Amino acid sequence: MKKLILLLLCLTLCNCQLYIDELNRQKGIIKQSEQEKAQMTEKCVDYSEQIENETIRVGMPEDCLLLSWGKPKKINNSCNSRTGCVKQYVYYANHYVYVRNGAVTSWQSR
Repeated sequence: MKKLILLLLCLTLCNCQLYIDELNRQKGIIKQSEQEKAQMTEKCVDYSEQIENETIRVGMPEDCLLLSWGKPKKINNSCNSRTGCVKQYVYYANHYVYVRNGAVTSWQSR
């Protein structure tokens, strides 16, 4: 009986350590994403009004677009010799934002 209790105690302690390790790993991920967000926010100081009002403007960096409108439903990439590479951010309610060289170039709603 004592062996069984010791075995259960050891398993419990091991599982607790695994749980603690997982929590620490998640904290590291959260801390990293908070740092990335702070860096994005620094880049977007000039666009704080648009981000606050959830609007965009031509020339706005891609990171600021994401802070303002959030993650798109889909991103389409197209490249050709005339215009180079363009990203089309597809948002809900048929809103499309076009990004070239890391900055918003235009948008449309259908």
